[in-house]
Amino acid sequence: MYSYRRCSRKLLFMGGLIISILSGCTTYQAKPLNDSITLPQDLTQLKGSDKQGISSSVDLDVYQVATIALLNNRDLNIKRAQLQVSEAQLIHAKLFADPQLSTNFDQPTSNTPGLVNAWGIGLSYDLMSLITHKSQVKGAEYQVQQAKLEMEWQEWQVVQQARILFLKSLSEQHQLNLLASSLKLYQERYQRSERAMNQGDTTLETVSTDLTSLVDLTGQVNQLYQTRRETQQALSALMGLDSRVIVNLKQSNNPRIIEAQTIDLALKNLSDTRPDLLAFKAGYKSQEMKVYQAVLNQFPSINIGFNHASDTGGIVTNGLGISINLPIFNGNKGVIAQGRATRNQLRQEYNNRLKQSVNQVHNLIEKRHSLNRQLDSLNLYLPKLQTLVNQATPAYNAGNLDALVYINLENSWIQKQLERLNIQQKISVNEIALDTLLAIPFKHTSGENK
Repeated sequence: MYSYRRCSRKLLFMGGLIISILSGCTTYQAKPLNDSITLPQDLTQLKGSDKQGISSSVDLDVYQVATIALLNNRDLNIKRAQLQVSEAQLIHAKLFADPQLSTNFDQPTSNTPGLVNAWGIGLSYDLMSLITHKSQVKGAEYQVQQAKLEMEWQEWQVVQQARILFLKSLSEQHQLNLLASSLKLYQERYQRSERAMNQGDTTLETVSTDLTSLVDLTGQVNQLYQTRRETQQALSALMGLDSRVIVNLKQSNNPRIIEAQTIDLALKNLSDTRPDLLAFKAGYKSQEMKVYQAVLNQFPSINIGFNHASDTGGIVTNGLGISINLPIFNGNKGVIAQGRATRNQLRQEYNNRLKQSVNQVHNLIEKRHSLNRQLDSLNLYLPKLQTLVNQATPAYNAGNLDALVYINLENSWIQKQLERLNIQQKISVNEIALDTLLAIPFKHTSGENK
């Protein structure tokens, strides 16, 4: 009877211990998905708008647009959530493995005199988890570092895209202004020539030429208007707004031209400054830790345990148990091979990305030279073309110049102005791309960069 009571007390103690442990556990709470679609309709609904002094009536400069995009871009918010997953994995990696507690109770079913209930309590622990714990934590820390740097690189991409869309929207507005003024002149000229034909003062050829020019230019204006609308929609969506919202933009200076000396220095330090390359390094170090853990795990895993028990004869014993796996067939060789192969793959990918980045910079420099040559050529000949148009206009109005010749001349003047605006836009986009590839920070100044 005494043995039975003692066993009961021990089992009650075990039960109380288990209940006490469970009471400290985190409880489950459901968090259903939100199916409602709510897109911000106003700039004041976005994060950071108050600190930037932004309202729906304020024209935004490029820095304000980039800042709002950083704080509200939906893809970046997903990236930040992924970072929280990596941080949670680090918390898990820092925790030591729990010991294993076991208990048993046996009640004799035979009528043999002198038998009592048997019971046992045991506690065991896997020692290999202590050996690999440090490398496991180190690997998880590198993974968090990698996730942070990848998020930072994504932020660079968002800033680059915001600057490009900002610049593109303003450039398209300038082109629309140019075409709108030309369209007004084309409409007035067609109306004059139509009246003159009705009065018998001009020919059908002249009227048809004016009408064709008007229709062609109207189509070009409509196409450019649609292109600019798509640019505005992309910019609003990038900033976290409803894409139907139009953001008012303030004219800003073009991005500064990066000097050759700055480019050379940035290329030398590229692997130590660009977030995506630093993220690759962190990921490689994390993989190194995985290989190291795999090597450690090839050694025999030792599990040690202690037990306190009483058999059916009432004899109480204390025991020590050790179990060890024998690495005869497996020995973790497959995991080691996979880890080393993955590490080699990452090494090759890193070298390829580094070389690819250098080539991209060189290509952008060559493109800069080509665009500058085109712009210099246009700047040289556009004034001469404008002079010809100014001289030809009175002659055409007086009927002393063939209509087709004049229309072709005037159309060339308009298209070359548009071409110059497009080249200027491409030069600015090229510099923004160089900023990003060389990891040159975007600073808030009176222009884009100083």
